[in-house]
Order: sequence, then C-alpha cells, then structure tokens
Amino acid sequence: METDDNFEDPPDISDFHGNKRELIKRGLERGKLSWKEIEAALPPEHTSATEREVLLFTLKSLRVKVSGKPAHEK
Repeated sequence: METDDNFEDPPDISDFHGNKRELIKRGLERGKLSWKEIEAALPPEHTSATEREVLLFTLKSLRVKVSGKPAHEK
C-alpha cells in the first residue's frame, strides 16, 4: 500500500472526474486521505464549495477519514 501523499504524476486539473475517482480509490485502499492530497488533485480554485462538500460526503459514507484542514481554513 502506498503511503506517499503525492500522485506519481502531477494530476491533470482539467480531469476533475478522473482525479476524483483516483482520490476515492486511494482513500478506499488506505482508509484515509489528507487535505493536502485532495487539494493537489482538485485545487480549490478549480472546484466549487459544493463539489468539495459532495466529495467529503462520499468519502465519509465510504468510511474514508480526511485528515488536516483545507488551505483556506489554516
């Protein structure tokens, strides 16, 4: 199981759905994600608050824990 917080290749910010699927897959494998990982794959300037809330709801329902805080809340 990979523990590195970075993607092997930089995520393509234009592939929102692909990046989201990869995040969910990684979260399911590890049981957790960090805000750093989420924001690297889905930069806040390219996602709406609603999209982030839906992602968090999905992760929570799949029992994937999210650690840390979003960059704008630090």
